Amino acid sequence: MTDQPSNGTYLRNAASALAVRDEHVLLARGTWPDPHIQTYWLPGGGQQPGETLAACAEREVLEETGVRVKAGPMLILREHIAGNHPDSPITIPSETGHHRVEAVFWCDILHESRPARRPPP
Repeated sequence: MTDQPSNGTYLRNAASALAVRDEHVLLARGTWPDPHIQTYWLPGGGQQPGETLAACAEREVLEETGVRVKAGPMLILREHIAGNHPDSPITIPSETGHHRVEAVFWCDILHESRPARRPPP
């Protein structure tokens, strides 16, 4: 558990993966942030205490896609302070105090436990 300030702000470290094979990008699919709209994003998520950001990206990709990857170089370090972007589609009104720092890693695909699905043409 992390200590959070009592003023309603929340700091979250996260990591995502950019994994490409045969000119196809591995993406997660779901209905976030709008439960009525199907969206795609780079697989990733929140860092756990004691976990490196690279290990976080590897774990999150496996959890979200069933694909085992090895994190390589960090490509991007992105910071999003929700309160500074109230009209952003990724800012959920109940989370305006959130401050997210996300690292995106280039990842090599090591193994697919199930075939990666491609959306219909």
